[in-house]
Amino acid sequence: MRNFMHKLLILMAVFMGIQACSQPQNQIVHEENIIESDYLQIVEKLTTIMQADTPPEETLDALRNYVDSDKSKVADAVHALRKSMLAMDEDTRANWRKSAIPRLNGALDQFANAQLKLQKKMNDAQKWELGEILSLLKQ
Repeated sequence: MRNFMHKLLILMAVFMGIQACSQPQNQIVHEENIIESDYLQIVEKLTTIMQADTPPEETLDALRNYVDSDKSKVADAVHALRKSMLAMDEDTRANWRKSAIPRLNGALDQFANAQLKLQKKMNDAQKWELGEILSLLKQ
């Protein structure tokens, strides 16, 4: 449970830390909705894997395979989100937050719920392994 909360806090801290930045911006308003789309796709993919009705061993294998194959995609998505936010002016960032935060919070809530549900089916060793797999995403 502590590992889960730690990872959730890291995901939230990354997102909230990004929100605090302010620098000039040349973004077009209609692009605001796609800034977080890659990040959301990753969170949604991880959620889908964890929600699958498979034994914990198979779920762990699927998560491990996804993380191993897409580690650079995850890093690129987080980097792109940060870069896009840094490029926004204050007004654009405020407008973006109004539209993006509900979607991001919803996706993170589903991720957290899927992880809790999965952990209920796992033994201690599997919970530890889940934590280790997800920790690879922040590297």
